[in-house]
Amino acid sequence: METEPPAAAGETIEVRTFADLARLSERTGRMILHAEDGRQHDFYLQDGDMTYHVRLEDSDPPVASEDSADGPSPDGSAETP
Repeated sequence: METEPPAAAGETIEVRTFADLARLSERTGRMILHAEDGRQHDFYLQDGDMTYHVRLEDSDPPVASEDSADGPSPDGSAETP
């Protein structure tokens, strides 16, 4: 199912990773919106006159943020310090 991106009100800011957008969502309490066009996935967060955006493609590997450095290892097992 293809969806249309939200109408941008004001300035659009491109963020580096989905993790960055998720942190903004947690801080603002705003929902992340998703629009799909084939293999491209656009994720938006609207906060007042600001729209934050990140685009991912199905072939893009997940990008770890600094916060996820203590998460599971690439083989899926939990790392212990």
